Amino acid sequence: MRERKNRIWHLLIGFVFALTTLNACRSQDAVKQKLVSELTSLATIQDFDDITVSTYSINPWLFPRERYTVAEIEKFAATKKFTLNGAEIEGKLDLFGEIKESDFELSHKAHPKKTRFYVLIESAEDGKLLEMLLFGGYSTYIVNGVEIKPSDKILEALTPLLSESALRDLEVYRDRECYCD
Repeated sequence: MRERKNRIWHLLIGFVFALTTLNACRSQDAVKQKLVSELTSLATIQDFDDITVSTYSINPWLFPRERYTVAEIEKFAATKKFTLNGAEIEGKLDLFGEIKESDFELSHKAHPKKTRFYVLIESAEDGKLLEMLLFGGYSTYIVNGVEIKPSDKILEALTPLLSESALRDLEVYRDRECYCD
């Protein structure tokens, strides 16, 4: 009799665990779908008049272990800033249209929102369209508030928007991705 009760409890616990796991997968899929939708919508923009791309980067060799909040990186004197406006952006967002759910993986652990390389695409009318915090020291990126594991596809989509200096910094950071704490 005791063995039968144990077996029932084990089956019940297994069933609850399976439901919990399936539910977690479903919620991750919804987050990934929303993020993919936000990223691919950048490629469909037709009117670039009120669009601005701002890139903030800190030299990878300058205080290499320091991480910054968005407010700090925007104000830091050593931050290199590069901006594209309007027609300068046209044709440079197309690679975002090729991003799929399989191109990135969600991070399962939340980290502080720190960065050394920050990209913001915004519209005067719609506000922030894309906000990326890269190389914050935890081998993750934060894209529109969603923490993901490093994705070459997302970095490839970003490269047409960067200055030569920012591209060099990006490559150094990419090579040293796991110099994290």
